[in-house]
Amino acid sequence: MKFTELTSIIQEEYRISVFQNYYDNNLRDIRLITEDQASFDKNILYVANKKMLTAHGSLEYVNIVIIGITSLTNSPVSLYKCNTIFFKDKVDFSVVFNFINQLFIKDSEILFNTNMLLNADIMHYHDSKYILNMCGEMLKNPIFIVDKNFKLMDYYLPKNIKCPGWELVLEKKALTYELITLVSKIPGILTETSSKPFIFNMAEGTTHNIVCKIIINKNEEAGFVFCCESMTYFEKQHYTLLPVLSNIVSDLIVRNSVSINLNPKEQMLFEMIANNSLFPNSLTENLRSFSVASDTGFQLLVVDFPNSRLVNFDLEKLNEIEDFLKQHMQNSTSIFYNWKLVILAEGESIYDESNNIKQEIMDLANRKRISIGVSDRFDNLIETSNYYNQALTAIQLSGKLNMSQGVHMYNSLRFYHLLDKVGSQDRLMDFCSPVITYLNWYDEENSTNLCESLAVFIENNCNMQKTASELFLHRNTLTYRIKKIEELTKINLQDGETIFSLNLSFKILKYIKNRD
Repeated sequence: MKFTELTSIIQEEYRISVFQNYYDNNLRDIRLITEDQASFDKNILYVANKKMLTAHGSLEYVNIVIIGITSLTNSPVSLYKCNTIFFKDKVDFSVVFNFINQLFIKDSEILFNTNMLLNADIMHYHDSKYILNMCGEMLKNPIFIVDKNFKLMDYYLPKNIKCPGWELVLEKKALTYELITLVSKIPGILTETSSKPFIFNMAEGTTHNIVCKIIINKNEEAGFVFCCESMTYFEKQHYTLLPVLSNIVSDLIVRNSVSINLNPKEQMLFEMIANNSLFPNSLTENLRSFSVASDTGFQLLVVDFPNSRLVNFDLEKLNEIEDFLKQHMQNSTSIFYNWKLVILAEGESIYDESNNIKQEIMDLANRKRISIGVSDRFDNLIETSNYYNQALTAIQLSGKLNMSQGVHMYNSLRFYHLLDKVGSQDRLMDFCSPVITYLNWYDEENSTNLCESLAVFIENNCNMQKTASELFLHRNTLTYRIKKIEELTKINLQDGETIFSLNLSFKILKYIKNRD
């Protein structure tokens, strides 16, 4: 907080005289002057009475509040090179100190909140809804975000809180004509090209509102952020944090391609995967215009570009991949969201081995060194965000299993998703069959490969010929090994529960090995 800013706030409560003969430094704290104090910090506001000052011959370059002295001429020490505040009336020392101290505390909270909003991890890992709610809790007042067409994009409104003048906006999901007219008449707002806050009233005698523009690409208007004074009175933090929120929304719009150059079908896909529609009934109605004619359902593909960010993103590579995928999946819609290409495919399943789409996409992924996650098939577009998360999970799990490049079907990784939720290695090992532990010990003691043979046998659904071929063994040799395993461990490899237990154990071991 600047010295001049502090004095203007104090003047609202007390009659003071101010003498500023020093730089307008940023002040971060308040302290009492002690009699033996030898040095002073230029970023501290000191408070003293006449007795405290007497011990000092003169003070230079100090920010100071004097209690009990009304002017420079009455001071026992020279203060001509200081920034000084005198109280004209008789005031209680402790009351003044606590009052100013609260100003610093509140200013620190604003700074902390601003830094929280601008925190890189929050910006990268959380969506607009999370950030909006966090900002709403900081400001303790309702917030509304509208796009450049005055349609309501999102809002923060705690339960049982009324926001005068906004009820019709919530009902219509757009600004009313009266509100649009009111905003357009705010002096300076039409020509403003920044997130500067403007204050206005819905009508004479009603509560205050603050509005900030959402600006992208330096001067392009993308919408507005509004804050309604209904829960707490507007304070400094409202005028500080709302522009910060506006800039964050601007960043999210650019980063996620929200409402920018998207056709209605692409915009609907964005709203579904970002779970950004606050009105499910409205979304259901809008889906009727999605022009889908698929009788066989949908699938979501998410294409991840490793280590890609704005400074090094290969746009040409993105366009080439998008064109390829859309050519091979003609009934599809695609958008670029959170540094990933998201494709909603209609019709033929990528899981279907009878078609060549899967192989062509696998070849593309390996050639371009990208990772593609594929969701399960689904019929209800309202659940699109759930299947988007499936495709993302497939990408994340493939990375943990050291197979980050290629096409990764969530259906094939579903069990590993369950393991991932279990957590610690010790807990996972509790689910492993002791047969595996014993065979590992036996192999080490006897230089055999029984455990590996069993793992491949189980993976190939107990198919002797396929397993022998994969292990480069004669069928008779593999048959001998399987019988040896049954003799040593007393298990029956014709029993379904035994096969399930062993399959579970091998998958757990594979997950732990690759994760570590």
